[in-house]
Amino acid sequence: MASTRVKADGRGPQVQSLGVDNSAFLTKNEYVTRWLRELVVSGEMAPGARVRQQQIAEMLGVSATPVREAIRQLQTEGYFTSAPHKGARVADLYREGLDEVYTLRAKLEGYLAREATARMNPQRLRELKKLSEQLRAVVKGRQKNRVEVRRLNYRLHRLLWEIAEQPLTLAIVNSLWGKFPILIGDLPGRDMQSVREHEVLLAALEAGNADAAEKAIVEHVEGGRRDYHRLRLESGHKYTDGAG
Repeated sequence: MASTRVKADGRGPQVQSLGVDNSAFLTKNEYVTRWLRELVVSGEMAPGARVRQQQIAEMLGVSATPVREAIRQLQTEGYFTSAPHKGARVADLYREGLDEVYTLRAKLEGYLAREATARMNPQRLRELKKLSEQLRAVVKGRQKNRVEVRRLNYRLHRLLWEIAEQPLTLAIVNSLWGKFPILIGDLPGRDMQSVREHEVLLAALEAGNADAAEKAIVEHVEGGRRDYHRLRLESGHKYTDGAG
């Protein structure tokens, strides 16, 4: 199934690989849901952007039904909001209780890191390393693409969750990622620091050390929390854009 993307205002389709090796095993609903979720997490669909159901269906070559189901799913997860006669829009940044979101992320993603360590294999490790290397290359590029940095960051995390094979926890973590600000590309130094934190995590996974893997992801999430609060202070508490 081909993948396309839309600009933040919901217009202007462009071809973009979803980066899903097992896309042939996804249902149409799962595929569309994953595609839309990635657009939001990467920042390509900005808060307040209208979700154009018919355009999405045409771009992805699917009927309106899986798109409608995907939008409904993402409303449940908190990525989209809707109002009568206005349709769905990308939700605004979740400003209340962000410390709780970070705390839950640290605990749940730490658990997923432990489970992923037990299920790691050479192929999966190579896939994680490839994403990490791609992320490092984009971060170090002369013309850094903030959307691409965020997309690769999300794909690395998502693959780790999937390796863990804990579907209920994965569903909760997916919903949490719709509620916290993405700092990669916004805070000087955070992007490369995030790359280094990923590499510490991958070293623990390669060594089969579940304790170290859990510690690495917890410290990674906590680093995002600290940097978010620092950015808010530096911006006079006006920061609302959406790393860990």
